[in-house]
Amino acid sequence: MSCIVSGLATALGAGIDGAFPLLWLRAWVASWAIAFPSVLLVAPLVRRILARVVVRD
Repeated sequence: MSCIVSGLATALGAGIDGAFPLLWLRAWVASWAIAFPSVLLVAPLVRRILARVVVRD
């Protein structure tokens, strides 16, 4: 998902030309480096919140 989002943001911000693949790769590496640890930290918190909100049968 971070690959698609960074690609779209790069295309909209810089346009699509010869430098696009390198710009996209750099943007994707940066976004992945932020997204992956964020998911690892946020997922347990979201699970705990949902466990309190959702009633099991």
